[in-house]
Amino acid sequence: MSLRISDRISTTGGSFAGYRPQLRFFVAVSFLLLAQFSIIVPGAAAAERWELGFEGGFVAVDEDLSGPDHRALEPAIGGRASYALSKRWALFGDGLYSAFATNTSRQDARVVSLRGGIDLYFTPDRDPRWFIDVAVGYMDIVFDNASDFYSGFASGGFGQHVWLSGRKSIRWELRVDHTLAKDGLTGEDITQAQFLIGLNWGPHRRRDSDGDGLPDRRDRCPSSPAGRAVDEYGCSIPQPQTAPAPPVMPPAPVPDSDADGMDDETDRCPDTLTGIEVDEHGCPLDRDADGVYDGLGMDKCPDTPQGATVNLHGCPRDSDGDGVLDGLDRCPDTVAGDRVGSDGCPSE
Repeated sequence: MSLRISDRISTTGGSFAGYRPQLRFFVAVSFLLLAQFSIIVPGAAAAERWELGFEGGFVAVDEDLSGPDHRALEPAIGGRASYALSKRWALFGDGLYSAFATNTSRQDARVVSLRGGIDLYFTPDRDPRWFIDVAVGYMDIVFDNASDFYSGFASGGFGQHVWLSGRKSIRWELRVDHTLAKDGLTGEDITQAQFLIGLNWGPHRRRDSDGDGLPDRRDRCPSSPAGRAVDEYGCSIPQPQTAPAPPVMPPAPVPDSDADGMDDETDRCPDTLTGIEVDEHGCPLDRDADGVYDGLGMDKCPDTPQGATVNLHGCPRDSDGDGVLDGLDRCPDTVAGDRVGSDGCPSE
C-alpha cells in the first residue's frame, strides 16, 4: 500500500480519528487473546500448534518521523500469535504500539504497526532455537498536530526462542521495518529497527537439549551428538565396528630337503643329489640301468645296452677289443685278431 498524506483531519476534542491506532491495537490484542484461549481450552483441535506472546522493547525511530536531534530510542509494546506448520515453519501475526514526542511541529505521535509473515527455525530440536522471519504489514501514524500517515511495509528479523518450562518461553528479536511507499514522510521512506523481547505461552514442551527425544530430566547424556542413536538413558549407542579382513598369507612352503621338486612327505628318496633327474617317486633316474644316474652329466653314455659293464661315466668297456662289450662278452680274453661271434667267443 502506498504511503500518502490524507486530507488534514482534526485530532482534538475527542475525535475518533485521533484514537484510530489505539483502537486497532486493542482489536489486535483481543484477537491474540482469543488465540490464547484456543490453547488453554482442552480438546481444541489445533491446541498444540498455537502460541501467544506479549512483548515489549524499543524502537529506533526514523529521523524523518521524530525530527532532527531527537532521542533515538522509544518504548513499544505489543502482542503476537503464531501457528506452527511444522518443526521449522510457523505462520505468525503481531501488533506493535508506540507513542512518543517529536521534535517537529507535529508534536506527539502514536504508531501502530500490524504485520503477518512466516518464521523459519534453524535448530528446531535444540534449545535455544534460532530463527529468521519475513513479513509484510501495515503502519498507521497519527500526530497531535498533523494529518495521519499510513503505509504498507516489508519486515525482516532474526532472534531466538528460549524455552523456560511447561508452556512458557522467552522470545527476543531484532527486526527492521521499511515502508513500501513511493513518497514517505517528508518525501523519504521510513526505516525503523526494533529490539523486542516477550513472554510466550504455547504447546507443552519438555527440555531436550540434545534433541534425542529424551527429556533432560531423564537424559544421562544430555549432550549426545546430533543424529546419533541413543539407548533408554539417552546415551549414544556404540556403532558396530566392522572387523578388518585378515591379511592373505601366502601358503607355507612345503619342505623339499633334496630340492628335487618332490616334497618330503611323498619323496621316496629324500636324499637325492641336487640336480639328479628323478622319477615320479623322487628317486634318481637311470634309463639304461647301467648304475650311473642320469643328470649332472654323470652318465655320458645314456644308451648303454643292458647288461654291459660300464666305467664311472656310464660308458661300456671292451677289454679284449673284439667288438663285444664287457658284460656281454662270454670270452673276455680273446686274442686280438681272432674272429669272434656275437657272444665274443672265437668262431671257426
